[in-house]
Amino acid sequence: MWHYGKIGMRDERGITLIELVIFIIVGGLFIPLVYIAFNSVMKDMTTPETVIKTRFIAEAKMEDITKEAYDNIGLASTSYAAVNTDSRFTDASYSGYQWRWEITDIVFQDNTGTIPYTTSITSTPPNIWTANTTYGLGAYVRPTTANGHIYRVYFPKWQANTAYRNGNNIIPTTWNDHVYRLYYPSWQANTQYSLLSKVSYPNSAFFYNVVPPGPKWESWNFYATGNIIISTDSKYVYRCDSCAWFGCFSGSTPDPLLSGNQFVYDFGITWRRIQLQSGAIQPIWPETEGSTVNDNNITWRAVSIRSGNSEPNPWQTGSGSITTDGSYAQWRRNDEPIQSSAAEPVWPTTTGGLIDDNSLKWVESNVYKLIKVYVRSPSCGSDSCAYLAISVVTGRNYATRP
Repeated sequence: MWHYGKIGMRDERGITLIELVIFIIVGGLFIPLVYIAFNSVMKDMTTPETVIKTRFIAEAKMEDITKEAYDNIGLASTSYAAVNTDSRFTDASYSGYQWRWEITDIVFQDNTGTIPYTTSITSTPPNIWTANTTYGLGAYVRPTTANGHIYRVYFPKWQANTAYRNGNNIIPTTWNDHVYRLYYPSWQANTQYSLLSKVSYPNSAFFYNVVPPGPKWESWNFYATGNIIISTDSKYVYRCDSCAWFGCFSGSTPDPLLSGNQFVYDFGITWRRIQLQSGAIQPIWPETEGSTVNDNNITWRAVSIRSGNSEPNPWQTGSGSITTDGSYAQWRRNDEPIQSSAAEPVWPTTTGGLIDDNSLKWVESNVYKLIKVYVRSPSCGSDSCAYLAISVVTGRNYATRP
């Protein structure tokens, strides 16, 4: 009992020298930790002010850049520099703040997946146009001699009742991974053609079909030697070669001219099948709807190329397959490389201007500037802790982007 009372009495009198020494040692250990924590709190309390300053500096620089006309926006400054060289930030409170900015041309990257002509901004258009080069949908190029414009591979979607030219490329309104080319074969010299043949020439607004050289065969009809008729199935052309002693009278049905034989004996007539063959020199093709031109024993008629009232359904997807569009346009799946020509085209500089380039079509397209402004505070030593302001600007209305 006394022992514990003695301890209590000693506590009331104060601490011993040994206890004082222990207190000083322990305090020496904890005081620096307390200071560090206090300093951290004080630093966090100044962070909002730092953010406000860096944000103000970044937005001021962004305004400087974007207030210029699009074509006059200046160059990037990729290395950090002190902001106090600007008259707005000469106050001592801005000492140690630095900035830099990036200005990058970007474009809408089209055909990034299964659907062409999407609208995700993705990449810089670095490519310079080159001859005999394969380009895909949505590819961008710059002319070999810069003219301030960029150009994008462009195939319009099919449209009803629309004029087209031979060789035009289109895509279906619902993308099916294929491009279709308006296809009429070119005229060939000394070549046999049928009544259903159609020819054209590149970039022509017309195709030329064979004008039937005579009426269809009819039963119990009188013909003269040299008369030309076509079979009732419209596949063959025949000439009255000779007649029987009682005259050139055709027989009854069934039609003897469905056989396609070289000679057909028809009651009082001998018919000889003749070939429609082009001449040695290509005719001068008329460019007026309905006009005709003679070509050896063929007469060709001009028909303007227009799409039908409704889209073909389905589009043929087999290699080289042809999809008929009403009775006017026929589309062949384009299996040929979509390549530029050997000579660079004359680039249009009007907004949305189009130009053909071999099997390609280019459209003058929009370019955007991606602007990034970085601002570092005195305690920040890298981009990872810098304040970043971002803006995308263009010199063209987005709604009218070709």
